[in-house]
Amino acid sequence: KAGELDPLSLPVKTDTGRIYYRARRFDEAIKYSQQTLDLDPNYRNALNTLVYVYEQQKQFDQAVEADIRSTKTWQIPPEEVEKLRVIYASDG
Repeated sequence: KAGELDPLSLPVKTDTGRIYYRARRFDEAIKYSQQTLDLDPNYRNALNTLVYVYEQQKQFDQAVEADIRSTKTWQIPPEEVEKLRVIYASDG
């Protein structure tokens, strides 16, 4: 309903993507995250959702790409960059 009231709301689109992620409906999570990024290519929460989705799908290159985009966009503390190491380690 919130998306109908404000179809350009970045938080609503991102939250919808996260809900789909938690429901393991990864295609829909990607769709809403991408819609958010179409409006703001540097929206960190949407990028982070993509990191989690791609990691679950074992699409590690895409996960790393989204995480790098996220860390370049913001002043990220070093512990956040640690996610990249975890993703690479998961790939074996």
